[in-house]
Amino acid sequence: MELGSSTMEFALDLQNVTNNQNVFTQTYNPRTGGITTEYQQGFFPVPTFRWTF
Repeated sequence: MELGSSTMEFALDLQNVTNNQNVFTQTYNPRTGGITTEYQQGFFPVPTFRWTF
């Protein structure tokens, strides 16, 4: 969208659209003897607005 000498831009970035669970880290707990698994963030939309003037 152009407004005189300035420009506006709208965008939407959809990250991890399939909501896949990717392992981020695994930590060993010596007290319990178990492993804790943490996953990366699931589906994450990122809206963007840019105004250049």
